[in-house]
Amino acid sequence: MLKINGKVPAMFSASLLLDAVVSLHHHLSQNLVGPSNSTSLSPLIMHLAPLILDTSPSVRAVVLDIFTDLSPQVVPKEALQAHLPMLLLYIQNAMTHIQRDIRSDSTKFLAWTIDINGREIVRLSWTKLLASYAGLLGWSIDSEETSRIRLSRGSSVVGDVNVTARQVETLFSLVSVGISDTSLDLRRSRVKTVNYSIQSVWLQHHLIQCYLLPTHSAPFAHLNLFTSCESDPLMASHDVSSRRAHFSGCLSSFLQYLHDMAAELMPSDLSRHPRQNVADDLCVSIIRILALIKEVYLHDEDDGPVRRAWKTPWKRCIAKMSSLVDARMRIEGSRKVVREWELANITVST
Repeated sequence: MLKINGKVPAMFSASLLLDAVVSLHHHLSQNLVGPSNSTSLSPLIMHLAPLILDTSPSVRAVVLDIFTDLSPQVVPKEALQAHLPMLLLYIQNAMTHIQRDIRSDSTKFLAWTIDINGREIVRLSWTKLLASYAGLLGWSIDSEETSRIRLSRGSSVVGDVNVTARQVETLFSLVSVGISDTSLDLRRSRVKTVNYSIQSVWLQHHLIQCYLLPTHSAPFAHLNLFTSCESDPLMASHDVSSRRAHFSGCLSSFLQYLHDMAAELMPSDLSRHPRQNVADDLCVSIIRILALIKEVYLHDEDDGPVRRAWKTPWKRCIAKMSSLVDARMRIEGSRKVVREWELANITVST
């Protein structure tokens, strides 16, 4: 694809590269329709992945279209899983890129990879993605204010409401996959089979998961049974409990960020926001994130030091979001936000 020794020559302009990518997209959509065309997938992904960082918005848009059309029209989603680690490297690079529009488009590619296999995404790169998102949206990880990357939005927390709404929606998808065990419960409810001799023995016991081989190395590393009390951040991606523990460490600053965003979305009068539908979508994503935090972290009576650290930010965030919903109810077209808030069933005393 316009490459010499694996590099794009400088004499090729952005328009020429765009023409090549568009031609490739047309070729794939016309000639490679069907689930069996997984040959030559590796060189295709290898050449397309660097274009996630291309400076041309048109090139990035066509590359995203190619990725979107690849599965399941051309290849099954399973065929792309082996390429997720390499794609994540470029996506994380894009999320912290110096160019604003590349950062803005990065979550489009992340949303696509989550759709391919969200469980694998959070297992591979949970801590790094959260750190990248912290820099992208502007909150701190583990209160390391001086060492983290800050990509300033200026004086506005929301910034471009269209971009922020999409980024927060993708963040909800990422966090939902990372700390929710709903999908795990569904998988555990399915019948497990073990091939024995010629026959297939059906095992239907709720403890069967305890006796299966782990899906990754060091499955109990997060317990720190044989190491120091300090947990390895890289190990915090392997299972739901580890990811929950890691995410709880940055909840205080994250809830402060959601509070500031809700405050900025608060209508100053009874007039509608210029992009009210998009602003409502952003409110819905915030409410869903808060409902997820409530479901995961507030379901028991444990009031340990980690929970106490973000208890005050939680109450402030809920109070501000409740005020936003009340103010939104006084303006026409608030059904979507109000209904989501009622379904979440969150109060300050929660």
